[in-house]
Amino acid sequence: MPWGYLTSVTLPAVCVLAVFAARRAPRPLATIFFYLGFINELPIFAAYFLIGSAALAAGQGDLDTSVGWLALAISLPTLLGLAVLVARALRTGRVLTRALTEQWGPLPTRARTRVSVLRMLLWPNLRRRFDVQRTANVRYGDAHLHTLDLYRRRHAGAGNRPVFIHLHGGGFVGGRKNQESLPLIYQLARSGWWCVSANYRLSPAASRDDQVTDVREIIAWVRAHAHRYGADPNRIVLAGGSAGAHLAARAVLPEASPGLKAVVMLYGGYPDLAAIDVSPGTPPFLIMHGTHDTLMPVEVARQFVARLRTRSPSPVVYAELPGAGHTFDIFHSPRSKAIVEATQAFLDDVVRGAAPGSSRY
Repeated sequence: MPWGYLTSVTLPAVCVLAVFAARRAPRPLATIFFYLGFINELPIFAAYFLIGSAALAAGQGDLDTSVGWLALAISLPTLLGLAVLVARALRTGRVLTRALTEQWGPLPTRARTRVSVLRMLLWPNLRRRFDVQRTANVRYGDAHLHTLDLYRRRHAGAGNRPVFIHLHGGGFVGGRKNQESLPLIYQLARSGWWCVSANYRLSPAASRDDQVTDVREIIAWVRAHAHRYGADPNRIVLAGGSAGAHLAARAVLPEASPGLKAVVMLYGGYPDLAAIDVSPGTPPFLIMHGTHDTLMPVEVARQFVARLRTRSPSPVVYAELPGAGHTFDIFHSPRSKAIVEATQAFLDDVVRGAAPGSSRY
Protein backbone atom coordinates (compact mmCIF):
# COMPACT_ATOMS: atom_id res chain seq x y z
CA MET A 1 0.00 0.00 0.00
CA PRO A 2 1.76 3.19 -1.16
CA TRP A 3 -0.10 5.32 1.37
CA GLY A 4 1.16 3.10 4.17
CA TYR A 5 4.70 3.50 2.86
CA LEU A 6 4.29 7.28 2.75
CA THR A 7 2.96 7.34 6.30
CA SER A 8 5.82 5.19 7.59
CA VAL A 9 8.55 7.47 6.21
CA THR A 10 6.90 10.73 7.24
CA LEU A 11 7.51 10.35 10.99
CA PRO A 12 11.29 9.79 10.71
CA ALA A 13 11.47 12.75 8.33
CA VAL A 14 9.63 14.98 10.81
CA CYS A 15 11.90 13.78 13.64
CA VAL A 16 15.06 14.56 11.67
CA LEU A 17 13.74 18.01 10.78
CA ALA A 18 12.97 18.60 14.47
CA VAL A 19 16.55 17.74 15.44
CA PHE A 20 18.02 20.17 12.92
CA ALA A 21 15.57 22.89 13.98
CA ALA A 22 16.06 22.25 17.70
CA ARG A 23 18.18 25.34 18.38
CA ARG A 24 15.42 27.52 16.92
CA ALA A 25 12.51 25.68 18.52
CA PRO A 26 9.95 27.98 20.19
CA ARG A 27 9.98 27.48 23.95
CA PRO A 28 6.29 26.42 24.09
CA LEU A 29 7.14 23.56 21.71
CA ALA A 30 10.31 22.46 23.54
CA THR A 31 8.75 19.30 24.96
CA ILE A 32 7.45 18.20 21.55
CA PHE A 33 10.88 18.75 20.00
CA PHE A 34 12.41 16.81 22.90
CA TYR A 35 10.37 13.69 22.17
CA LEU A 36 10.89 13.96 18.43
CA GLY A 37 14.60 14.32 19.13
CA PHE A 38 15.03 10.78 20.45
CA ILE A 39 15.93 9.87 16.87
CA ASN A 40 19.14 11.84 17.50
CA GLU A 41 20.42 8.99 19.69
CA LEU A 42 19.14 6.19 17.43
CA PRO A 43 19.84 7.41 13.88
CA ILE A 44 21.15 4.06 12.68
CA PHE A 45 17.92 2.33 13.67
CA ALA A 46 15.91 4.95 11.84
CA ALA A 47 18.06 4.29 8.78
CA TYR A 48 17.38 0.54 9.11
CA PHE A 49 13.67 1.32 9.18
CA LEU A 50 13.75 3.55 6.10
CA ILE A 51 15.82 1.10 4.07
CA GLY A 52 13.61 -1.80 5.12
CA SER A 53 10.47 0.16 4.26
CA ALA A 54 11.85 0.98 0.82
CA ALA A 55 12.71 -2.66 0.16
CA LEU A 56 9.24 -3.76 1.25
CA ALA A 57 7.60 -1.09 -0.88
CA ALA A 58 9.62 -2.15 -3.91
CA GLY A 59 8.64 -5.77 -3.37
CA GLN A 60 4.96 -4.86 -3.19
CA GLY A 61 5.08 -2.66 -6.28
CA ASP A 62 4.44 0.56 -4.35
CA LEU A 63 7.24 2.31 -6.24
CA ASP A 64 5.19 1.97 -9.41
CA THR A 65 2.86 4.67 -8.07
CA SER A 66 3.35 8.41 -7.68
CA VAL A 67 2.65 8.15 -3.94
CA GLY A 68 5.39 5.54 -3.61
CA TRP A 69 7.87 7.74 -5.43
CA LEU A 70 6.92 10.66 -3.17
CA ALA A 71 7.65 8.50 -0.14
CA LEU A 72 11.01 7.48 -1.61
CA ALA A 73 11.80 11.12 -2.34
CA ILE A 74 11.16 11.92 1.32
CA SER A 75 13.29 8.98 2.48
CA LEU A 76 16.47 9.94 0.62
CA PRO A 77 17.10 13.35 2.24
CA THR A 78 16.01 11.85 5.56
CA LEU A 79 18.75 9.23 5.22
CA LEU A 80 21.23 12.00 4.45
CA GLY A 81 20.12 13.83 7.58
CA LEU A 82 20.57 10.67 9.64
CA ALA A 83 24.12 10.37 8.30
CA VAL A 84 24.81 13.90 9.54
CA LEU A 85 23.50 12.93 13.00
CA VAL A 86 25.86 9.96 13.08
CA ALA A 87 28.80 12.17 12.05
CA ARG A 88 27.99 14.62 14.83
CA ALA A 89 27.86 11.83 17.40
CA LEU A 90 31.24 10.51 16.29
CA ARG A 91 32.83 13.89 17.13
CA THR A 92 31.91 13.51 20.81
CA GLY A 93 35.07 11.67 21.81
CA ARG A 94 37.37 14.32 20.32
CA VAL A 95 35.41 17.13 21.95
CA LEU A 96 35.59 15.50 25.38
CA THR A 97 39.27 14.64 25.07
CA ARG A 98 40.09 18.23 24.16
CA ALA A 99 37.97 19.63 27.00
CA LEU A 100 39.57 17.36 29.60
CA THR A 101 43.10 17.99 28.35
CA GLU A 102 42.71 21.77 28.24
CA GLN A 103 40.62 22.25 31.39
CA TRP A 104 41.85 19.43 33.64
CA GLY A 105 45.13 18.14 32.24
CA PRO A 106 46.47 15.10 30.40
CA LEU A 107 44.94 11.96 31.83
CA PRO A 108 47.36 9.13 32.63
CA THR A 109 44.96 6.49 31.33
CA ARG A 110 42.03 6.35 28.97
CA ALA A 111 39.14 4.11 29.90
CA ARG A 112 37.77 1.75 27.28
CA THR A 113 34.33 0.23 27.37
CA ARG A 114 33.60 -3.27 26.18
CA VAL A 115 30.44 -2.28 24.35
CA SER A 116 30.95 -3.62 20.85
CA VAL A 117 29.92 -1.80 17.71
CA LEU A 118 27.65 -4.74 16.89
CA ARG A 119 25.84 -4.37 20.20
CA MET A 120 25.31 -0.64 19.63
CA LEU A 121 23.97 -1.36 16.16
CA LEU A 122 21.68 -4.24 17.09
CA TRP A 123 20.66 -3.77 20.72
CA PRO A 124 21.30 -0.24 22.05
CA ASN A 125 18.84 -0.51 24.91
CA LEU A 126 20.44 -3.54 26.58
CA ARG A 127 20.26 -2.67 30.27
CA ARG A 128 21.94 -5.57 32.06
CA ARG A 129 25.43 -6.98 32.26
CA PHE A 130 26.02 -10.48 33.56
CA ASP A 131 29.31 -9.48 35.20
CA VAL A 132 27.58 -6.82 37.34
CA GLN A 133 25.33 -7.60 40.30
CA ARG A 134 22.36 -5.29 40.88
CA THR A 135 20.61 -5.12 44.25
CA ALA A 136 17.31 -3.29 43.77
CA ASN A 137 15.16 -1.15 46.06
CA VAL A 138 17.39 -0.86 49.11
CA ARG A 139 15.83 1.61 51.53
CA TYR A 140 17.70 4.66 52.78
CA GLY A 141 14.80 6.48 54.47
CA ASP A 142 11.17 6.30 55.53
CA ALA A 143 9.41 7.74 52.47
CA HIS A 144 8.02 5.46 49.76
CA LEU A 145 10.55 6.75 47.20
CA HIS A 146 13.55 6.53 49.52
CA THR A 147 15.06 3.60 47.61
CA LEU A 148 18.38 2.80 45.95
CA ASP A 149 19.72 0.36 43.38
CA LEU A 150 23.24 -0.86 44.13
CA TYR A 151 25.64 -2.07 41.43
CA ARG A 152 28.98 -3.79 41.87
CA ARG A 153 31.11 -6.25 40.00
CA ARG A 154 29.92 -9.82 40.49
CA HIS A 155 32.22 -12.00 42.60
CA ALA A 156 34.33 -8.98 43.49
CA GLY A 157 36.62 -9.59 46.42
CA ALA A 158 37.33 -7.30 49.33
CA GLY A 159 38.34 -3.85 48.24
CA ASN A 160 38.28 -0.15 48.84
CA ARG A 161 36.13 0.86 45.89
CA PRO A 162 35.27 4.43 44.98
CA VAL A 163 31.57 5.27 45.01
CA PHE A 164 29.46 6.71 42.18
CA ILE A 165 26.01 8.08 43.12
CA HIS A 166 23.56 8.90 40.32
CA LEU A 167 20.37 10.98 40.55
CA HIS A 168 17.76 10.62 37.80
CA GLY A 169 16.08 13.43 35.91
CA GLY A 170 12.40 13.99 35.22
CA GLY A 171 11.69 17.66 35.81
CA PHE A 172 11.50 17.07 39.60
CA VAL A 173 8.07 15.48 39.11
CA GLY A 174 8.93 12.14 37.48
CA GLY A 175 11.67 9.75 36.51
CA ARG A 176 13.06 6.58 38.06
CA LYS A 177 16.42 5.36 39.25
CA ASN A 178 16.69 2.56 36.68
CA GLN A 179 16.22 4.61 33.50
CA GLU A 180 19.21 6.89 32.91
CA SER A 181 23.00 6.61 32.62
CA LEU A 182 22.90 2.81 32.75
CA PRO A 183 25.75 2.46 30.22
CA LEU A 184 27.90 4.61 32.53
CA ILE A 185 26.75 2.89 35.73
CA TYR A 186 27.39 -0.61 34.41
CA GLN A 187 30.79 0.33 32.99
CA LEU A 188 31.94 1.87 36.28
CA ALA A 189 30.61 -1.08 38.26
CA ARG A 190 32.38 -3.66 36.12
CA SER A 191 35.57 -1.56 36.44
CA GLY A 192 35.50 -1.81 40.23
CA TRP A 193 33.32 1.09 41.36
CA TRP A 194 30.41 0.71 43.76
CA CYS A 195 27.52 2.46 42.00
CA VAL A 196 24.35 3.74 43.63
CA SER A 197 21.33 4.92 41.62
CA ALA A 198 18.77 6.68 43.78
CA ASN A 199 15.14 7.72 43.83
CA TYR A 200 14.05 10.82 45.73
CA ARG A 201 10.72 12.36 46.64
CA LEU A 202 8.96 14.09 43.76
CA SER A 203 7.10 17.36 43.37
CA PRO A 204 4.51 18.64 43.99
CA ALA A 205 4.36 16.57 47.20
CA ALA A 206 8.00 17.41 47.92
CA SER A 207 9.61 20.83 47.66
CA ARG A 208 12.99 21.44 46.06
CA ASP A 209 14.52 21.75 49.53
CA ASP A 210 12.98 18.37 50.45
CA GLN A 211 14.64 16.83 47.41
CA VAL A 212 18.03 18.32 48.30
CA THR A 213 17.57 16.91 51.80
CA ASP A 214 16.95 13.49 50.24
CA VAL A 215 20.22 13.75 48.30
CA ARG A 216 22.14 14.54 51.47
CA GLU A 217 20.45 11.58 53.15
CA ILE A 218 21.58 9.38 50.25
CA ILE A 219 25.17 10.53 50.73
CA ALA A 220 24.93 9.94 54.49
CA TRP A 221 23.54 6.42 53.91
CA VAL A 222 26.37 5.65 51.49
CA ARG A 223 28.99 6.83 53.95
CA ALA A 224 27.43 4.76 56.75
CA HIS A 225 27.20 1.56 54.69
CA ALA A 226 30.21 1.84 52.38
CA HIS A 227 32.48 -0.54 54.29
CA ARG A 228 29.79 -3.23 54.24
CA TYR A 229 30.01 -3.24 50.44
CA GLY A 230 33.78 -2.91 50.24
CA ALA A 231 33.63 0.76 49.30
CA ASP A 232 35.52 3.84 50.46
CA PRO A 233 33.32 6.49 52.15
CA ASN A 234 36.02 9.08 51.49
CA ARG A 235 35.97 8.68 47.69
CA ILE A 236 32.46 9.57 46.55
CA VAL A 237 31.35 11.09 43.24
CA LEU A 238 27.87 12.60 42.89
CA ALA A 239 26.25 12.73 39.45
CA GLY A 240 22.90 13.45 37.87
CA GLY A 241 21.08 14.26 34.68
CA SER A 242 18.64 17.12 34.16
CA ALA A 243 16.77 17.62 37.45
CA GLY A 244 19.21 15.19 39.04
CA ALA A 245 22.11 17.39 37.95
CA HIS A 246 20.41 20.39 39.55
CA LEU A 247 19.98 18.50 42.83
CA ALA A 248 23.56 17.22 42.75
CA ALA A 249 24.88 20.77 42.46
CA ARG A 250 22.52 22.06 45.15
CA ALA A 251 23.62 19.28 47.51
CA VAL A 252 27.30 20.27 47.38
CA LEU A 253 26.98 24.06 47.23
CA PRO A 254 28.08 25.76 49.32
CA GLU A 255 29.37 22.93 51.52
CA ALA A 256 30.13 19.47 50.16
CA SER A 257 29.70 16.38 52.30
CA PRO A 258 32.90 14.79 53.63
CA GLY A 259 34.51 12.45 51.14
CA LEU A 260 32.85 13.95 48.07
CA LYS A 261 35.51 14.20 45.38
CA ALA A 262 33.66 15.40 42.26
CA VAL A 263 30.30 16.26 40.72
CA VAL A 264 29.22 15.17 37.23
CA MET A 265 26.36 17.12 35.63
CA LEU A 266 24.74 15.72 32.48
CA TYR A 267 22.43 18.06 30.59
CA GLY A 268 21.38 20.08 33.68
CA GLY A 269 19.19 21.43 35.44
CA TYR A 270 21.33 24.31 36.78
CA PRO A 271 20.71 26.08 40.08
CA ASP A 272 20.76 29.85 40.40
CA LEU A 273 24.29 30.67 41.53
CA ALA A 274 23.18 34.11 42.68
CA ALA A 275 21.56 32.39 45.66
CA ILE A 276 24.29 29.76 46.15
CA ASP A 277 27.82 30.13 47.47
CA VAL A 278 30.90 27.94 47.31
CA SER A 279 33.47 26.98 49.92
CA PRO A 280 37.15 25.96 50.00
CA GLY A 281 35.92 22.36 49.90
CA THR A 282 33.84 22.70 46.73
CA PRO A 283 34.84 19.71 44.56
CA PRO A 284 35.73 19.68 40.85
CA PHE A 285 32.83 19.65 38.40
CA LEU A 286 32.53 17.84 35.07
CA ILE A 287 29.64 19.34 33.09
CA MET A 288 28.40 18.11 29.70
CA HIS A 289 25.62 19.72 27.70
CA GLY A 290 24.29 19.20 24.19
CA THR A 291 24.34 22.00 21.66
CA HIS A 292 20.82 21.04 20.52
CA ASP A 293 19.10 20.65 23.89
CA THR A 294 15.54 22.01 23.61
CA LEU A 295 14.53 21.61 27.26
CA MET A 296 17.56 23.41 28.68
CA PRO A 297 19.21 25.73 26.14
CA VAL A 298 22.98 25.54 25.98
CA GLU A 299 23.21 29.23 26.83
CA VAL A 300 21.97 28.44 30.34
CA ALA A 301 24.76 25.90 30.77
CA ARG A 302 27.34 28.44 29.62
CA GLN A 303 26.10 31.01 32.13
CA PHE A 304 26.22 28.51 35.00
CA VAL A 305 29.73 27.35 34.08
CA ALA A 306 31.03 30.92 33.76
CA ARG A 307 29.67 31.92 37.17
CA LEU A 308 30.82 28.74 38.88
CA ARG A 309 34.33 29.18 37.49
CA THR A 310 34.58 32.68 38.95
CA ARG A 311 33.75 31.34 42.43
CA SER A 312 34.92 27.77 42.76
CA PRO A 313 38.44 26.97 44.00
CA SER A 314 38.37 23.70 42.02
CA PRO A 315 38.44 23.07 38.26
CA VAL A 316 35.17 23.21 36.33
CA VAL A 317 35.48 21.11 33.17
CA TYR A 318 32.82 21.90 30.57
CA ALA A 319 32.15 20.26 27.22
CA GLU A 320 29.48 21.08 24.67
CA LEU A 321 28.54 17.91 22.82
CA PRO A 322 27.92 18.61 19.10
CA GLY A 323 24.39 17.84 18.02
CA ALA A 324 23.37 16.28 21.34
CA GLY A 325 20.01 16.99 22.91
CA HIS A 326 18.56 16.07 26.29
CA THR A 327 18.91 12.52 27.71
CA PHE A 328 21.94 11.57 25.63
CA ASP A 329 22.98 8.97 28.23
CA ILE A 330 20.14 6.43 27.92
CA PHE A 331 21.15 4.23 24.99
CA HIS A 332 24.34 2.44 24.03
CA SER A 333 25.50 4.57 21.11
CA PRO A 334 28.71 6.05 19.70
CA ARG A 335 27.97 9.25 21.63
CA SER A 336 27.25 7.55 24.96
CA LYS A 337 30.31 5.32 24.52
CA ALA A 338 32.53 8.39 24.23
CA ILE A 339 30.81 9.98 27.22
CA VAL A 340 31.28 6.86 29.34
CA GLU A 341 34.96 6.54 28.46
CA ALA A 342 35.75 10.21 29.10
CA THR A 343 33.78 10.31 32.35
CA GLN A 344 35.47 7.20 33.69
CA ALA A 345 38.93 8.49 32.77
CA PHE A 346 38.20 11.77 34.57
CA LEU A 347 36.75 10.07 37.65
CA ASP A 348 39.56 7.53 37.88
CA ASP A 349 42.00 10.44 37.93
CA VAL A 350 39.97 12.32 40.55
CA VAL A 351 39.71 9.45 43.02
CA ARG A 352 43.45 8.79 42.83
CA GLY A 353 43.82 11.99 44.82
CA ALA A 354 46.38 13.43 42.42
CA ALA A 355 46.45 17.00 41.22
CA PRO A 356 44.53 17.65 38.01
CA GLY A 357 46.26 15.95 35.12
CA SER A 358 48.89 14.30 37.29
CA SER A 359 50.00 10.78 36.48
CA ARG A 360 50.87 10.08 40.12
CA TYR A 361 48.53 7.79 42.04
